[in-house]
Amino acid sequence: MSTPKSSPVWSATSLFKGRLTRFLRRSMRPVTLPTIRLPKVGWKAPTIRLPKARSGLMVALMAFSAMVSAATGSFPGGSSPEELVAHDQAEQDPIKAPVSESPRRSLSASGAFVELRNKHRGVAWVAGREISGASLDPLVGNSVGWIAQTPFGWQSGVDSPSIRLKTSGGVLWGETDEGLATTTRLARERGIKTLLKPHIWVRGKWRGDIAMADEAAWKEWFQNYETFLLHYARLAEGLKIEALCIGTELHRTVKEKPDQWRRLIRAVRKVYSGQLTYAANWYQEFEDVSFWEELDFIGVQAYFPLRSQPGGTVAQLRDGWQQPLRALEAVSKKAGKPVLVTEVGYRSTSGASQKPWEWPQRGNPAPVDLVTQKRAYEAFFQEVWPQPWVAGVYWWKWYPGPSRSGKNDDFTPQGKPAEGVMGEYFLQARDSSRVP
Repeated sequence: MSTPKSSPVWSATSLFKGRLTRFLRRSMRPVTLPTIRLPKVGWKAPTIRLPKARSGLMVALMAFSAMVSAATGSFPGGSSPEELVAHDQAEQDPIKAPVSESPRRSLSASGAFVELRNKHRGVAWVAGREISGASLDPLVGNSVGWIAQTPFGWQSGVDSPSIRLKTSGGVLWGETDEGLATTTRLARERGIKTLLKPHIWVRGKWRGDIAMADEAAWKEWFQNYETFLLHYARLAEGLKIEALCIGTELHRTVKEKPDQWRRLIRAVRKVYSGQLTYAANWYQEFEDVSFWEELDFIGVQAYFPLRSQPGGTVAQLRDGWQQPLRALEAVSKKAGKPVLVTEVGYRSTSGASQKPWEWPQRGNPAPVDLVTQKRAYEAFFQEVWPQPWVAGVYWWKWYPGPSRSGKNDDFTPQGKPAEGVMGEYFLQARDSSRVP
């Protein structure tokens, strides 16, 4: 039976517990009290700090406070046991990122809840020449927990069924099997996991337009794509790579041949035991994929325009996320799967908020605007990152080696204010997994 909150006993015990708890929280270490059971009352005590010099008197006082809490069914400030534990952890791990980041829309969990500590804190790793462990050290300093590695298959045209698989020679070292294996090992040594994300490259054309002229060509294309994909699935299994992306922005193939994709997923599951996703383009494709329920994540290349004109304040860019978030949440709810932002990025230009997909023009750089890029990162972390159905993000892109100069119009956040934003939010997420 609980004591009425209006009684003198309640007021005295509440005041005593509040003052005692505040005193004990200072300079103390965690100890879990045993379960205390009173008539019709049973609860497992939360973690409570006791002084390092645990005198008999102090232990007795704490035990008395715990029993009173159990008897009254309350905790300091009227909190529940769970709330007290959460508040206790919040005091130990204060939020390091800028405040006022709660999303404006209170989106309901879609049955695909992902805790902050479990979100992918990722970057898209740029393959290059042979690397050493020092090449990945800046990632550790930014609390990066995942990298996406991207080998390529080569297709001569959007209607060609042939796919060339090159695992050594003729491609960058980081895209070879040896390079993928070495990078995975060096990353793992630093506590960083890998998403293996094979791409199809069609010279001069958009891979989303890949489509065959007849059924015979479709059959040949899927046979060749299965050979390509299973090679990397087996490689991922052998290297114990944690996640595999089965395809990237192949819009017409998934829309016109969904059953073939379901067959591919079954084939991959037979040889690979990790988590699977597919990376759909932001424009219409993620809503056209009909096999999300057979994967672990709904992957989206999230280059949504946030403004109809360049620039913008953080508040305006957050507003630009509202419609995309509604669409993404609807897909997540329907499939019962979380959304993984398999790629997003913003160049250091004022137009990045308007057309984030635009590629730098070689020999014709745009005026550098570090502020718009930083604000775009802030808008993402304030509006998208906190959503409980968002499983994480991979920022495009990150070059091997030390921090680069920020005086460029490239996508990379390296050496720019955006890097600091990313690092702060990733650090907050990483530290949220630490138990006091």
